[in-house]
Parts: sequence; C-alpha cells; structure tokens
Amino acid sequence: MKYKLELILFFSLSAIVAALGSWQGQYNSALAWDPDKNYSLFLVSATIAWIITAIILKRELKLNFPFKTTLFFLLLNLFVICFFRDDISKSFRNFVSIFLTYGIIFFLSALINSIKLKNALVVINLTLLLVVVLSGYIHATRVAPLTFFAHDNITARMGGLFPFSHIGLMAGFSIVLSLILLWLKPAKSEFFLNLIQITIMTIAIALTDTRSAIIAAFAAGCLIVLPRLKDLKQRLSAIFSIIIIVPIGYFAYSTYIVNSTGEQTIVQSLDYRVGIWKMAIRGIGNRPFSGYGSESYLSETIEAASYSPGLSDPHSAIIGLALQSGIFASLLFLILYAKISAKAIVSNPKMFSAVSVYWAVAPFFWGDTYLQTIGFIQIIFGISFIGILLHSDLYAKKQIEPT
Repeated sequence: MKYKLELILFFSLSAIVAALGSWQGQYNSALAWDPDKNYSLFLVSATIAWIITAIILKRELKLNFPFKTTLFFLLLNLFVICFFRDDISKSFRNFVSIFLTYGIIFFLSALINSIKLKNALVVINLTLLLVVVLSGYIHATRVAPLTFFAHDNITARMGGLFPFSHIGLMAGFSIVLSLILLWLKPAKSEFFLNLIQITIMTIAIALTDTRSAIIAAFAAGCLIVLPRLKDLKQRLSAIFSIIIIVPIGYFAYSTYIVNSTGEQTIVQSLDYRVGIWKMAIRGIGNRPFSGYGSESYLSETIEAASYSPGLSDPHSAIIGLALQSGIFASLLFLILYAKISAKAIVSNPKMFSAVSVYWAVAPFFWGDTYLQTIGFIQIIFGISFIGILLHSDLYAKKQIEPT
C-alpha cells in the first residue's frame, strides 16, 4: 500500500480523538480528562506506547531529538512533584496522565518522521478538519445552535468534542498548516482544497470566538506570506494593507460585539485577564516549586470568587503551567521548546517559524495547552514541535522548498 504509514498516522490520531473527545458535547472549559476513567488501563496503554516507540526508533525510524537531557529533567521533575503535592490517588492519576501524554507524543512524532513532512502536514490537517466538523455537528445537535462571536455566552460557543477554546486553537493551527501547504508546490486541486480548509477554519474560529487564535493565526500567517512575496513593492503593499485592515477589523468587531451582544471588547477582555494573572501570580508565589497539581488555586480563592464567580482558569497557558507544576518545571518546559524552535529556525529559517509563533501567542491568552496531563490539544502541541519542527526533511533542504 502506497500510503500505509500515512493511514496509520491518520487512524492513530482519529483513535485518540475518539478516546478523549466528549461525544455528548462540551460547552465549557472543563478538563478533557475524566478523573473517573480507569487509570490502570491507561497506565498499561502508556507503557505499550513507550515500548512500541522505543522499538520503532531503534529498528526502523530515525527521530531527530537532540534535547534528551532537557526532556529527561522536565519529565523527572514532573513525576517527582506528582508524588509530593496531592494524595496518592491524585498523584497516581497525574503520573499516568503525564506518562501517557509523552508516550503518545513520541509515538506519533516517530511515525511523522517516517513519512514525508508534506504528507504528515496533510494528515494532521485532515484530522483537525475532522475534529472541527464533528464538533460543529455535535454542538449544533446536542448543545446549542451555532452562533458567531458569542463571547460571554459560554454555552453558545462551539465546543463539541472538546472545549471551545481547544477547538478554536486547533482551527487556528489548521489555518497555519494550510498556509504552509499552499507554499509547498501544491497541485491545483490541493491549492483549492487548502483554501476551502482555511475558509472552514476561519468560520470555526468565529463560532468559538477564540480571539487569541485569531491574533496568533494572523501573526503566523504574516510570517509565512510576507517573506514569500517576490519584490519590495509587493511587500510594502501587503504591509500597508495590514495597517489599514487591522484597525478597521478591530473597530468592526468591537462595534458588533458591543451593539449586538453587549459583551466585552478585546481591550476590556485583556484588562479582565490581567486582573486574573495578578491573582494567579500571587498563587504561584505561595507554591513556587511544587505547584498545585490537580487543585485549582483560583476556584478556592476568595479574591478570585469576588473578582469573577466560578473562576478557575488563569486564562494563560504559561501561568496555568506554573500554577500546576511550579516555576522550575515551567522553565524546563520553555527551555525545551525554545531549543526546538531555535534549531528549526536556524537550520531552516523559512515559514516553519510560524508554527513556533502560533503556539507561543495563542495559548498565552487562553487555555491549558501547556499542561502536561493528557488532552488532544496537548498532543497536537507536542507533535507540532517534536514531530514537525524536528522532522528530517527540514534539514535536507532539497526535499522541501517553497515556490
């Protein structure tokens, strides 16, 4: 079979979606991981994933991962603090979740590295399309009608298989992958398919109203498109268009939000987040080394309850990671992924820097993307770096070149 490994990758990703997704629909930012699941079964699954990955890496595949020391200390730190901050039951669940997450990330990354990078990007993008379309159907039929820009109406924001913030981040990343694929000498049919996918994902972001995904996808898109323009005149025209379009777009969006729904503008939403970040940082100061684990600092703080009833999410992935795992683990995490980004950018300073930019910007303002416990968005984040940015094709420049 010509595309055997590509099919294995697609079905592996689809199986993970089926296992972790909520088929009854999600309408809030609840954890994708159900604490009532059988963790003994998942421990066995994680062990098998690590064993299979080790066998594949040793015998058939070559995974370019030069940062073993940083990864080792990150995982060691996460595993150790798991057993010193919660009761034994919660500690075991956190340990298994982290173990399984990285087992899956390395298994998928090894598989990605065994096929052409362009083919891997297509498979990942198709999986994201499947997730978004299914989520839209599930949300519309089991949760609430699809509604554009329903920012303060949590139930109306399109979730489906996963929380709406995760769907928005996946849709934004799919736009980035589609833009990259547009510049990798696509056939005419592939060109139009990528344009269609960009359109679908843009609609999905509007249905989730995930503003951080909009900003991150736009920034990453500029990094892909602007350097590819042929002459200075084209670049200046594009920059001038951006200068005009951005303020008009912001004004139109803010006017629609205020007049139609009475919800927060982007500036008001940012002010709201800054207040949350200040409280979360004070919480980090109380437990700088161990973090709070499965506990939610904000949901148990009187200050947070008075600021926003029911608040539990710090609304920033990096702050959320520090709350969960402590400052030292957060630094190791940032060092690891910064090293991977630097290697990819220095060795092949082209459009793939957009992948790093997207995952730096989008989760900064929302979500639990950086948390090490199991979730589909965490797996997509991991393979974006270990699978895509360390792919051997990026370091064999004749194999993958933009037009």
